[in-house]
Amino acid sequence: MFKRATEPAPSQGVRRIGAAERIAFVGGTVLDGTGSLPKTNTTILVEGGVVVGMGELPGDELADTEMVDCHDAWITPGLIDCHSHLNGETTIDPYRRYLAPSPELKLFYAGRQMAAALASGFTTLRDVGIGSAVALREAIRSDLIAGPRILAANSAITTTGGHGDWTIFPREFGKAIQLRGNVADGVEECLRAARRAFREGADLVKVIPSGGGVTNHADDLAAHVEMSEEELVAIIEEAHRRKARVAAHTNGLAAARLVINAGVDTMEHGVFEPVPELLDAMVKRRISLIPTLLIFRWVAEEGRDVGIFEAGVEAAKRLLELQLRLVAAAHDAGVNVAVGTDNGGFMPIDENARELELLMDAGLSATEAIAAATRNGAQACGLETEIGTIDIGMRADLVVLNRDPTTDRSAFRRADGIRQVVQAA
Repeated sequence: MFKRATEPAPSQGVRRIGAAERIAFVGGTVLDGTGSLPKTNTTILVEGGVVVGMGELPGDELADTEMVDCHDAWITPGLIDCHSHLNGETTIDPYRRYLAPSPELKLFYAGRQMAAALASGFTTLRDVGIGSAVALREAIRSDLIAGPRILAANSAITTTGGHGDWTIFPREFGKAIQLRGNVADGVEECLRAARRAFREGADLVKVIPSGGGVTNHADDLAAHVEMSEEELVAIIEEAHRRKARVAAHTNGLAAARLVINAGVDTMEHGVFEPVPELLDAMVKRRISLIPTLLIFRWVAEEGRDVGIFEAGVEAAKRLLELQLRLVAAAHDAGVNVAVGTDNGGFMPIDENARELELLMDAGLSATEAIAAATRNGAQACGLETEIGTIDIGMRADLVVLNRDPTTDRSAFRRADGIRQVVQAA
């Protein structure tokens, strides 16, 4: 069972390595994020937040270096959540979810959510749409607050009556305050919405070309396609002109065909029976799958207790099994499968790493699940030359564990699991 979202954030230490610091993490067992076997008795030398040496390093190379004993520890790259929502949501109630508390107070809740994610080992978060992530990203860059690296989509792009249009409210009201997304119809409006997202500081675009959701309301369960191929292509081309990526909320086979043919970069959720030709196309076009298993499991297990509508709970149970089959088939086909939790603050943040365990339930090994949360996530975000693996020249985002994550599935979630989270400046 999940713990309640109101429980306090974990208290593990987070260390940020500055530009002038030189530190050696000595003698640990390193899982480098590539999926290869662990490397025992390995030292990681970090200078200015970058890995500059690795292996059994000679003593003279460690002169004038701070030493951190890790002989009884396991070290992985920092985890990456490719599908988060820094919304500061405090309830799943369909009416109060976006209207209370105030936006200002929600920003503080989102800051706490972000800090809890960092303490839980997630050194990078990709926020896929509401709006507060841009402000949080800039606050971190300005050293006003501590937090993970943030990639922000700002407001997602949706259509009138679509998954991102909160239809239980009057149309003009919902459109005016952009409860869940920037409502756009037609190629011109979609193009303008993409440009507006970048004007407001987005790193990527989140687009919602289909319905389908188990936490909102009964009318949103249907997974029909809600955007034309022309609208979607216009958004993608605008983003790609700016060397930015496009994440697509995808639910159902028709939506999967649409987003694959249009050329998105990441498929969020998926929720379709595995079709070999589509999975092969994802491999060929380098489209990553972010299956967000955690949200389905949470709704299936806890949905009734937190007030999610009955049809959503029952749908989550069915769709979780479908998602597990999709992940297994996608992994076998060579699709880049990466971790995403779909946590908007209402789920317990220190349970986010349970997504790795759910990937193992789908058939991935422990090292493959860790790779999905590190290397694969970096590839999905376009940051594979900077983060996601432990190697010379990479940024030193690290998680130092007290337990072996290859034998203890819950090593990242246990109260005594994480010894330290290391973050490159």
